[in-house]
Amino acid sequence: MKNIFLILIVFVCTQINAQSPGKSKSYLMPQLGMLSGDQANSFQFQVVGGILSKNWRIGMGTGLDYYKVRSVPVFADLRNYFGGNKKAFAFANIGYNIPWPLENQYRIFFIQGGNTKSKFEMGWYTDLGVGYDIQLGKQKNLSVSLGYSIKTFSERYDERLDWIWGWPMPVGNPTERKADYTFRRLSLKAGFSLW
Repeated sequence: MKNIFLILIVFVCTQINAQSPGKSKSYLMPQLGMLSGDQANSFQFQVVGGILSKNWRIGMGTGLDYYKVRSVPVFADLRNYFGGNKKAFAFANIGYNIPWPLENQYRIFFIQGGNTKSKFEMGWYTDLGVGYDIQLGKQKNLSVSLGYSIKTFSERYDERLDWIWGWPMPVGNPTERKADYTFRRLSLKAGFSLW
Protein backbone atom coordinates (compact mmCIF):
# COMPACT_ATOMS: atom_id res chain seq x y z
CA MET A 1 0.00 0.00 0.00
CA LYS A 2 2.88 2.37 0.77
CA ASN A 3 4.34 1.77 -2.70
CA ILE A 4 1.04 2.55 -4.41
CA PHE A 5 0.83 5.79 -2.43
CA LEU A 6 4.34 6.86 -3.51
CA ILE A 7 3.76 5.87 -7.15
CA LEU A 8 0.56 7.97 -7.23
CA ILE A 9 2.42 11.05 -5.92
CA VAL A 10 5.23 10.66 -8.48
CA PHE A 11 2.74 10.14 -11.32
CA VAL A 12 0.70 13.26 -10.51
CA CYS A 13 3.89 15.37 -10.11
CA THR A 14 5.18 14.32 -13.53
CA GLN A 15 1.81 14.96 -15.18
CA ILE A 16 1.61 18.49 -13.77
CA ASN A 17 5.18 19.31 -14.81
CA ALA A 18 4.62 17.85 -18.28
CA GLN A 19 1.55 20.06 -18.85
CA SER A 20 3.31 23.35 -18.22
CA PRO A 21 7.10 23.14 -18.30
CA GLY A 22 8.75 26.18 -16.80
CA LYS A 23 5.47 27.65 -15.51
CA SER A 24 5.18 25.84 -12.19
CA LYS A 25 6.26 27.52 -8.98
CA SER A 26 6.63 26.36 -5.41
CA TYR A 27 4.49 27.36 -2.44
CA LEU A 28 4.51 27.04 1.33
CA MET A 29 1.36 27.22 3.44
CA PRO A 30 1.25 27.14 7.25
CA GLN A 31 -2.30 26.70 8.53
CA LEU A 32 -4.27 26.41 11.77
CA GLY A 33 -7.43 24.37 12.09
CA MET A 34 -10.28 23.52 14.43
CA LEU A 35 -11.49 19.92 14.63
CA SER A 36 -14.97 19.00 15.81
CA GLY A 37 -16.28 15.47 16.26
CA ASP A 38 -18.19 13.29 18.69
CA GLN A 39 -15.22 13.00 21.10
CA ALA A 40 -14.35 16.67 21.59
CA ASN A 41 -13.26 19.87 19.90
CA SER A 42 -9.57 20.37 19.34
CA PHE A 43 -7.07 22.12 17.11
CA GLN A 44 -4.38 21.27 14.60
CA PHE A 45 -1.38 22.95 13.03
CA GLN A 46 -0.09 22.02 9.58
CA VAL A 47 2.58 23.08 7.11
CA VAL A 48 2.08 22.17 3.46
CA GLY A 49 4.52 22.80 0.61
CA GLY A 50 4.74 21.84 -3.02
CA ILE A 51 4.32 23.11 -6.55
CA LEU A 52 1.59 25.21 -8.16
CA SER A 53 0.89 24.77 -11.86
CA LYS A 54 -2.18 26.17 -13.66
CA ASN A 55 -5.23 24.94 -11.72
CA TRP A 56 -3.36 22.38 -9.60
CA ARG A 57 -1.35 22.31 -6.40
CA ILE A 58 0.42 19.18 -5.33
CA GLY A 59 2.61 18.88 -2.29
CA MET A 60 3.36 17.19 0.98
CA GLY A 61 2.40 18.23 4.46
CA THR A 62 2.79 17.46 8.12
CA GLY A 63 1.65 18.93 11.40
CA LEU A 64 0.27 18.30 14.87
CA ASP A 65 -3.24 16.96 15.46
CA TYR A 66 -4.46 17.19 19.06
CA TYR A 67 -7.83 15.49 18.60
CA LYS A 68 -8.28 12.89 21.40
CA VAL A 69 -4.66 11.63 21.19
CA ARG A 70 -1.86 13.85 19.89
CA SER A 71 -0.51 12.65 16.55
CA VAL A 72 1.57 13.74 13.57
CA PRO A 73 -0.13 13.37 10.18
CA VAL A 74 2.19 13.08 7.16
CA PHE A 75 0.26 13.39 3.92
CA ALA A 76 0.11 14.23 0.22
CA ASP A 77 -1.83 17.43 -0.53
CA LEU A 78 -3.69 17.71 -3.84
CA ARG A 79 -5.80 20.77 -4.76
CA ASN A 80 -7.73 21.66 -7.88
CA TYR A 81 -8.86 25.26 -8.45
CA PHE A 82 -12.11 25.91 -10.33
CA GLY A 83 -14.63 28.65 -11.06
CA GLY A 84 -14.33 31.82 -13.13
CA ASN A 85 -11.67 33.47 -10.96
CA LYS A 86 -9.92 30.18 -9.98
CA LYS A 87 -10.14 31.02 -6.27
CA ALA A 88 -12.42 28.15 -5.16
CA PHE A 89 -10.79 24.76 -4.73
CA ALA A 90 -11.42 21.14 -3.83
CA PHE A 91 -8.69 19.33 -1.89
CA ALA A 92 -7.65 15.87 -0.79
CA ASN A 93 -5.07 15.08 1.91
CA ILE A 94 -4.13 11.40 2.12
CA GLY A 95 -1.35 9.87 4.17
CA TYR A 96 -0.30 8.36 7.47
CA ASN A 97 -1.15 9.25 11.05
CA ILE A 98 1.73 8.74 13.50
CA PRO A 99 0.60 8.73 17.16
CA TRP A 100 2.67 10.89 19.51
CA PRO A 101 0.65 10.71 22.74
CA LEU A 102 1.10 12.97 25.72
CA GLU A 103 2.19 11.22 28.92
CA ASN A 104 -1.36 11.22 30.34
CA GLN A 105 -2.74 9.57 27.15
CA TYR A 106 -1.02 6.22 27.73
CA ARG A 107 -2.74 3.34 29.53
CA ILE A 108 -0.59 2.18 32.44
CA PHE A 109 -1.06 -1.27 33.95
CA PHE A 110 0.57 -2.49 37.11
CA ILE A 111 2.11 -5.93 36.84
CA GLN A 112 4.15 -7.77 39.45
CA GLY A 113 7.61 -6.28 39.45
CA GLY A 114 6.59 -2.97 37.84
CA ASN A 115 4.21 -1.46 35.37
CA THR A 116 3.77 -1.31 31.62
CA LYS A 117 2.61 1.42 29.24
CA SER A 118 0.54 0.95 26.14
CA LYS A 119 2.16 1.12 22.70
CA PHE A 120 0.67 3.03 19.77
CA GLU A 121 0.85 2.08 16.08
CA MET A 122 0.36 4.37 13.12
CA GLY A 123 -2.76 4.45 10.97
CA TRP A 124 -4.28 6.48 8.13
CA TYR A 125 -5.03 10.18 7.77
CA THR A 126 -7.44 11.72 5.26
CA ASP A 127 -9.04 15.13 4.86
CA LEU A 128 -11.37 15.93 1.93
CA GLY A 129 -13.14 19.23 1.37
CA VAL A 130 -13.55 22.55 -0.38
CA GLY A 131 -12.18 26.04 0.20
CA TYR A 132 -11.58 29.52 -1.12
CA ASP A 133 -8.49 31.71 -1.52
CA ILE A 134 -8.67 35.42 -0.65
CA GLN A 135 -5.96 37.50 -2.35
CA LEU A 136 -3.97 39.56 0.19
CA GLY A 137 -1.15 40.71 -2.05
CA LYS A 138 0.93 39.69 -5.01
CA GLN A 139 2.62 36.83 -3.19
CA LYS A 140 0.09 35.99 -0.43
CA ASN A 141 -3.34 34.37 -0.13
CA LEU A 142 -5.54 33.64 2.86
CA SER A 143 -6.83 30.13 2.26
CA VAL A 144 -9.99 29.06 4.14
CA SER A 145 -11.33 25.50 3.88
CA LEU A 146 -13.95 23.17 5.31
CA GLY A 147 -13.34 19.44 5.22
CA TYR A 148 -14.20 16.03 6.57
CA SER A 149 -11.19 14.42 8.25
CA ILE A 150 -10.51 10.89 9.49
CA LYS A 151 -7.54 9.73 11.53
CA THR A 152 -6.90 6.17 12.65
CA PHE A 153 -4.35 4.41 14.86
CA SER A 154 -4.06 1.36 17.12
CA GLU A 155 -3.09 0.90 20.75
CA ARG A 156 -1.63 -2.30 22.23
CA TYR A 157 -1.42 -2.96 25.95
CA ASP A 158 -0.94 -5.84 28.40
CA GLU A 159 -3.67 -6.59 30.90
CA ARG A 160 -4.03 -9.12 33.69
CA LEU A 161 -7.61 -10.05 34.33
CA ASP A 162 -7.34 -12.79 36.98
CA TRP A 163 -7.85 -11.53 40.53
CA ILE A 164 -7.80 -13.51 43.78
CA TRP A 165 -10.04 -12.27 46.55
CA GLY A 166 -7.99 -10.38 49.12
CA TRP A 167 -4.86 -10.27 46.98
CA PRO A 168 -3.90 -6.64 46.19
CA MET A 169 -2.42 -7.39 42.75
CA PRO A 170 -3.73 -9.21 39.66
CA VAL A 171 -2.21 -12.63 39.12
CA GLY A 172 -1.78 -14.85 36.08
CA ASN A 173 -0.21 -14.20 32.71
CA PRO A 174 -0.79 -10.87 30.99
CA THR A 175 -3.07 -10.82 27.97
CA GLU A 176 -2.23 -8.51 25.09
CA ARG A 177 -5.14 -6.34 24.01
CA LYS A 178 -5.45 -4.21 20.90
CA ALA A 179 -7.78 -1.24 20.43
CA ASP A 180 -8.32 0.26 16.98
CA TYR A 181 -9.41 3.90 16.90
CA THR A 182 -11.12 5.80 14.09
CA PHE A 183 -11.93 9.47 14.64
CA ARG A 184 -14.20 11.30 12.20
CA ARG A 185 -14.15 15.09 12.43
CA LEU A 186 -15.15 18.26 10.64
CA SER A 187 -12.11 20.44 9.99
CA LEU A 188 -12.13 24.20 9.52
CA LYS A 189 -8.69 25.51 8.46
CA ALA A 190 -7.18 28.87 7.63
CA GLY A 191 -3.68 29.35 6.26
CA PHE A 192 -1.43 31.75 4.39
CA SER A 193 -0.16 30.64 0.98
CA LEU A 194 3.30 32.04 0.28
CA TRP A 195 5.16 31.67 -3.02
